Amino acid sequence: MVGWGKVSVRAKIYIAGFVMFMSYQFLIGLFVIPCFTRQMLEIDQRSLKSIVDVGIDVIEDYYDKYNKGTMTLEEAQKNSIRVIEKMRHGAGSSDYLWINNDQNVLIAHPYDKDLIGKNLSDYEDENGLKIFQEFVAVSKNNNGGFVEYMWSNPDNQGLSEKKVAHVKMFEPWGWVVGTGRYTGFYKEQIVIVRRFTIMSNLLVMCVSTLIFWLITNGIVKPIRQMKSSLLRVKDGDLTVSLSYKGADDIAQMMQSFNAFAQRISEIIREMTVMALHQKKAVKDIAVSADRFSETAQTQATSTEEITATLEEISAEMENVSNQTTDQLESVNALFDRIKTLKENIVAVESRVTYTQRETDSILGKAESVKKLLQRMEDKISRVGESSEKMVSIVAIIGNISEQINLLSLNAAIEAARAGDAGRGFAVVADEVSKLAEQTASSLKDIYELINESNLHISEFTDESANVAEEIGIIGYGVININNLMNNVAKDLKNEHKESELVVMDIEEVKVKADMIRNSTYEQKIAVADIVQTVSEVNELSQNSATSADILNRSTVELTSMADNIHEKTKYFKIAK
Repeated sequence: MVGWGKVSVRAKIYIAGFVMFMSYQFLIGLFVIPCFTRQMLEIDQRSLKSIVDVGIDVIEDYYDKYNKGTMTLEEAQKNSIRVIEKMRHGAGSSDYLWINNDQNVLIAHPYDKDLIGKNLSDYEDENGLKIFQEFVAVSKNNNGGFVEYMWSNPDNQGLSEKKVAHVKMFEPWGWVVGTGRYTGFYKEQIVIVRRFTIMSNLLVMCVSTLIFWLITNGIVKPIRQMKSSLLRVKDGDLTVSLSYKGADDIAQMMQSFNAFAQRISEIIREMTVMALHQKKAVKDIAVSADRFSETAQTQATSTEEITATLEEISAEMENVSNQTTDQLESVNALFDRIKTLKENIVAVESRVTYTQRETDSILGKAESVKKLLQRMEDKISRVGESSEKMVSIVAIIGNISEQINLLSLNAAIEAARAGDAGRGFAVVADEVSKLAEQTASSLKDIYELINESNLHISEFTDESANVAEEIGIIGYGVININNLMNNVAKDLKNEHKESELVVMDIEEVKVKADMIRNSTYEQKIAVADIVQTVSEVNELSQNSATSADILNRSTVELTSMADNIHEKTKYFKIAK
């Protein structure tokens, strides 16, 4: 490939032309002439087949006359033989037709008369082929066939030559009609074609040589001119210009070269100016880069401070989130305790109702006790005022339980004094005492729960003490106990309603506490995202400061490059 690159354009064109010419000769010799020969043989074979078909038609015509009774069989066969022997074809009408039967007996032949009437079953050619047996065998096909054999040529002093014949059977008479042609005819035709091809190729070669010489001169001359101009361009002379005529590819290439040289000159001129401007612009960039570096460093410092502050806020948000979670758990515990307290109030209310029924029984049996209890009614009227809150009611119920126990004891004493008349009252007093004890036991549990969840329990205790003192002043009477139970039942109902409101309030507080916890968690996540973002901004600020330093170094390199470009453009010679 390197050696080919050193070959001149003229030599390359001549070599290309020679290769094309030899390729053309190779194509003629390898494909065209053999293809022509095959086509000529096929055409001649079709011609032989047509001639044999004509002979068969002649015989069929006489055969029809025989069938119609216009001729005898002997007359029809003689007339057929006469016409077949007169039929000629080929160059100089030298080719003929013959007839032999399926018993290999020669019936008609225009030249070899001595063989007519003889059985030629054993007649062989120089290659040992039994010719007439082969004729009979091939002719039995529907359309006959071709046979190659050796036969004497009367036009060549009777010498044997290769011959190709087409034979076909006329079955009604058992005749084989055939005709052939010596292959020497084909060889002569091929020699003529080859001679014509050689003469044509010589003429084509002469004309092609002249055309290649003219084309080569038209290509090489402008190329040499371009080569000279390119050498001048290599030395930095961009004022060169090529003269060209015409509008072919080479002229367009020369025109493009002129445009290229002119464009390069303009680019060099612009680069010179741009190098000067670039040098000035780089200095301005250097000043801006210094300012950008200072700003980036200041920003990085501020960002670090913001990051530290946000990290502190994030830690506080984490603490607040944990406290909110603990508060929600406390609210849930308080809610559970309030529900328990509500259930206990319902139980106390049921027991008070039972006490009211027992008091009514006592009122029916002892009118004197009723009078005594009525004196206590006025002194415990303030119970309703002090039972607005749930914790006060529990304390009041505790004191009432103690007073009931005391009253039941006094009632038992009074029943003992009354004798048999007070036995029923003594039983009731005993039941009331048991109920009071059960109530006191339940109130103790409620009291312990209330002390843990509500600050108002102490106020209820103080108020219940005052109420207990007032109840202590109330006499011992069943009527007052009945009124007390009524008031207590009323207060329990009110407290039951209040406890339901408290439960609703606690549920609302629970929902709001859960919302606060969720909001605090979301704020914690948001603060964490802000911290992450500020950290990224801090990293970008650090990168910006680093980039500013790199930019400073790049401006120095750009200044050096601008000076270098300005020096290199001085190498070129351009038009003013």
